[in-house]
Amino acid sequence: MRFETEFKRFLDQVVNLSPGRLQTLRDRSATIGRVLRATDEDRLEVVDARAQGSFAQKTIINPIDDRRGFDADLLVECADRFETVADMLNAIEAALRASAPHADLVRQKTRCVTLEYAGEFHLDVVPCVTRGNGLEIGNTETGEWEGTDPDGYSEWLLRRDAHACNLLVPTIRLCKYLRDYKRRPAIKSVILSTMLADLADERDSGAYTDLPTALVLLLEDLAAWSAQFSEAPYLEEPTCSAELRLGDTDWPVFVGQVESLARRSREAYNEPDEAQSFALWRDLFGKRFPAPKHRSTQTILAPGEQDLYRDFEIPTILTHGVSMDARVRPKKGFRHGPIASRSPLEKFRTLVFELRSTTVAQPFDVYWKVKNTGPEATRAGHLRGEITPDNNGLKAMKIEPTKYAGQHYVELYVVKDGICVARARQEVPIA
Repeated sequence: MRFETEFKRFLDQVVNLSPGRLQTLRDRSATIGRVLRATDEDRLEVVDARAQGSFAQKTIINPIDDRRGFDADLLVECADRFETVADMLNAIEAALRASAPHADLVRQKTRCVTLEYAGEFHLDVVPCVTRGNGLEIGNTETGEWEGTDPDGYSEWLLRRDAHACNLLVPTIRLCKYLRDYKRRPAIKSVILSTMLADLADERDSGAYTDLPTALVLLLEDLAAWSAQFSEAPYLEEPTCSAELRLGDTDWPVFVGQVESLARRSREAYNEPDEAQSFALWRDLFGKRFPAPKHRSTQTILAPGEQDLYRDFEIPTILTHGVSMDARVRPKKGFRHGPIASRSPLEKFRTLVFELRSTTVAQPFDVYWKVKNTGPEATRAGHLRGEITPDNNGLKAMKIEPTKYAGQHYVELYVVKDGICVARARQEVPIA
């Protein structure tokens, strides 16, 4: 199933850079531009300062780890007054260090000067000069000037976004989220964006009917394209012929990761059952992928009985095991011991249910469900069926009395990353 509404909520609430963060980024970028224009550095004359990279292309996303923050780029076009690459980078660094609010935030890198706003974001200030018919940035490691065309690249990508019915940019955001959340595919943002944008033109515009469709198609196209190469291919930026460096990408691993993402997204997309499809999407994107506001279930439920998916937004994919201990507490004059060895049980006894073992790695959540049946529980209005959380992990325990004759049961659910991955059930017959 497509879950178009849920994908939009996921983008708005989780993936997209929040409006507050985006405004802070804009404000601080504008401040940096003013600081550099007003500098006393004789060598530095700023012609323009503008967003570049994911900031300009609108593919920037919220960080997975708020403590680390996100990355953004500010292109600073300077008059060509520098004898060397180092002169340019040093002039930018000196100008920023001379500004009291920024003095302690500055760190020079190979092609830029980075401002580290701790816990918020990293702003890479990338200086460049106009030489010949284009822009050039400097590489302090090699001392060379390198051609670049960030404005042309942004225009190229956004043209392909228009061809894909404005679904390429949000698809890139989703793929970057997968990369950051799942740690796959392990590749630089600009290379991932370029690959997806290049492939977007290979299909008719009419193929891109909605966001989940665009995501599945582009992942499948990326998987098919990348599988053609046994090792990392040579790639260039589409507008300036600069090399897209794949040297630190393990290509066979990348190919396998993309194939896995394409296969899993297609399975979720094609699954007709709502709960199962949602479980597959959540397994892919994590527990922050939102459930439908109105959830349906094929399970037949009694009045008042709860369901993990319908009532707690927790789907089920049983991939692990769990077992529980169930015993009757000692009582003078009555037999006690494991429930499995005593059937049926007497009324007015105390039962203890405990999580014995599970193959699910910690941390995880535990939920219990107790369901009564039979005439006595019906007359008493105590058929139950509620689901309750247990915050004790491996020490999860449920204590219940035996009040009504009938074929009752207790279920234990182990939930990992928003999915029920293990379930155990204990039948409780009471005479």
